[in-house]
Amino acid sequence: MRDKRSEVSLRQIEVFVRVFEAGSFSRAARALGLSQPTVSAHLKALEAELGVSLFARRGRVVRPTVSAEKLHAQAQRLLQLKDEVLASVFDSGGELRGELVIGASNIPASYLLPKRLLRYGQLHPAVRVLLQTGDSRSVLEMVHRGDVTLGFVGIEPVGRRYESRPLGRDRLVLVAHAGHPLAGRRITPQQLRGHRLIVREPGSGTRRAAETALAELGVSMNDDLEIVLEVGSNEAARQAVAAGIGISLVSDLSVKDELKHGTLRRITVRGLSLDREFYCVSSRGRPLASAAQALLAVL
Repeated sequence: MRDKRSEVSLRQIEVFVRVFEAGSFSRAARALGLSQPTVSAHLKALEAELGVSLFARRGRVVRPTVSAEKLHAQAQRLLQLKDEVLASVFDSGGELRGELVIGASNIPASYLLPKRLLRYGQLHPAVRVLLQTGDSRSVLEMVHRGDVTLGFVGIEPVGRRYESRPLGRDRLVLVAHAGHPLAGRRITPQQLRGHRLIVREPGSGTRRAAETALAELGVSMNDDLEIVLEVGSNEAARQAVAAGIGISLVSDLSVKDELKHGTLRRITVRGLSLDREFYCVSSRGRPLASAAQALLAVL
């Protein structure tokens, strides 16, 4: 009797793992660069070969069955073995090819990654890198769903689902327009109270670091300062400060030129320390393809 499992393809296994981890056919399709009907067809063929149902579908909600739970761990091992085999070939002189999808929050995408990606492109010109951006929280969600292979964020992830590696350090600085009454001054934390503040969105690593540091000095961002504008990037915060809308805590990497030329001025708050680390994050237990391993080597 023919063993039906002999007809199962690695592509079907990869599609299964992506749908299992993303919890969605559409998200898995985007991550794989396939259409949703193609993803459905791969899974239907896999279920037919195995003779089991892998997912219970209720509208857009996809829930793995008991059979899927059993298959997932073994499928991950199979894909990891595939990557190890391919890596051994590349290490023997083969050229890396294909596509690498990564995600990054604002500061890594704008300031930490460009030179490294240039170097990576010089070493591996046949790999196409796709960079997706968002705040740190959304990038971590991309990693968890499998939409990106590596994520670069300004907050250290917690929990067992992620593996993280330090990428570099940054410092947040409090800046104001040159004509602001606090511009260039050294003040106490209490002197911040009542001033107009420009903040990043709630999922931002910059926002989280700023809230934590101010709270340690007894200053509540929401209660003691007047939040007048919430923005989605350091660039938008910098422009808003330059327009005189308020003060803001931003990465020093994003305002070096303005501080040098005096269009923005630093406000030194006694006791306020805002050094932070950036991290390269991957999904624990999900094998890294050779292209991703090569990027880690460059980083």
